[in-house]
Amino acid sequence: YDQALTSLRPTLIEHPNVARTHHLIGMCHFHREEWGDAIQAFERALSIKEIAQTHFYAGLAAEQVRRWHDVQRHFSRALSMADDLPFAFDLHFGLGRAYRELGRVDKAAKELRSALKMLPNEFDATLTLAEVLLDQGRMTAAAEVAATVAESSRPRFLIVNGRLSQAQGNYEIALGYYAQAATGAGAASVTGALGAARMALSLNRVEEAAGYVAGVDSPDEQAAELETLRGEIAELRGEAERARNAYERALRLDPRRPDALLGLGRIALEAGETDTAAAHFVRVFAAPDSAHRQQAWWGAGQCHLRSGDLAGARHLFEQALIVEGPRTGEVNWALGRTALELGDAAEAVVFLRDAIELVPPSFRTQVQVTLDEALLRLAPVWELPANLDDPEGVLEVLTALQRYLGSDTRLSDFLEPTQRLHIAMNSPLS
Repeated sequence: YDQALTSLRPTLIEHPNVARTHHLIGMCHFHREEWGDAIQAFERALSIKEIAQTHFYAGLAAEQVRRWHDVQRHFSRALSMADDLPFAFDLHFGLGRAYRELGRVDKAAKELRSALKMLPNEFDATLTLAEVLLDQGRMTAAAEVAATVAESSRPRFLIVNGRLSQAQGNYEIALGYYAQAATGAGAASVTGALGAARMALSLNRVEEAAGYVAGVDSPDEQAAELETLRGEIAELRGEAERARNAYERALRLDPRRPDALLGLGRIALEAGETDTAAAHFVRVFAAPDSAHRQQAWWGAGQCHLRSGDLAGARHLFEQALIVEGPRTGEVNWALGRTALELGDAAEAVVFLRDAIELVPPSFRTQVQVTLDEALLRLAPVWELPANLDDPEGVLEVLTALQRYLGSDTRLSDFLEPTQRLHIAMNSPLS
């Protein structure tokens, strides 16, 4: 390629407007992995004459520097120039990758399916389509696509199957796939190690999770995730300072990383630094992931709760409950406790009954204690007659009970049977 560039330069000086010369110079830089120079040469060639092959290589070079809009532009233009291009599969596959990175997953899936019509079951394109379908939450379709790939020990196959098992809630199986992928080399091994660590945490095996990320050196695009995971592990171990340092390293790499911000918020909250904690939680409110937003509202509510602002805490917990996403019961529990402190025992019961169904088993006893307290506060207080064998005394109790049940619409289910009993007791011939 050095010799080719040396030969092409005199030609370029004599004939600067020949597209083929600029294309060949671009190819030399492309193979030398000088992406910026390659893109510049290809763009110059295209300004003189549009050729599908030049668009193709310009798109490939742009992909190396993650200029996804340029990738999409070049590949789309190349496809529009002819119907029988020998590299049409690569163009559709490349467009699928570009659209995925641009967040346009529907278009990505369409282009990948077009590519697979030309080369059915091609390994990388098939797994990319499975990944895109997973990104869309279409588990069944993703599983069907992944099943067309023959069993393989290649890391990418293992990672896709790990993601599928994880999405289906089969954490132990997912852990096996990720752990096998982690034994490889390169970026895929890091992805495998991260996945295995997360699955171990989901199974409450903190030390096993720590083992998967110990000594892992992550490439730039995964470094922030790795540091965040190390922070979570340290936090679960009770090593607050180490966790704080890891989260701060993650944020230096990615200042908007929501899980690192949440981690710092939790640590500050535990340390009694409510203003600092609130500042971290507020930065997560606009995060795209609903689970992160829900945790941020919950954290902000805890800050208000610890500052004695019960009404403000209640409002923030209610905001957390509005956010769509997975329900862990944590928000319902917080709302139940807050409602109880505000004196609304009936509302506390509603939230706490939901919470006890959603929280992990290890927390159910604590939720039940709060629920029992709320129910006790709801118990009516009146003087029972000394002799309940006296029908008149029983009628007095039923009359009082009807008044009590009629005072709150949330108790209306109990009103009708009480009225029936009152009518029966008040009947002269009964």
